[in-house]
Amino acid sequence: MDPTYAVNKNARILIIDDDETSASTLAKIIKKAGYAVCITITDPALAVDRFIHINPDIVLLDLHMEPFSGIEVLKKWAPSWSRGLALQCWF
Repeated sequence: MDPTYAVNKNARILIIDDDETSASTLAKIIKKAGYAVCITITDPALAVDRFIHINPDIVLLDLHMEPFSGIEVLKKWAPSWSRGLALQCWF
């Protein structure tokens, strides 16, 4: 296997989407792909507090949420980022 495409199946993946069905469906797809740690949060207010404790490798973040948009969540995380983070936003 080409090391450029090596995949860490132990990566901590955090899904934040206020639509529980979307978050659950995406988590099932990710787990079926073989990733071991996939956490979903459907309340963006909780995501801000839990981000530090989860310390995810990858975040899949919905931009259109209430009471905080995905952009507002990102701004709240900015002071606590301690390492590189792959981020995927969708809407």
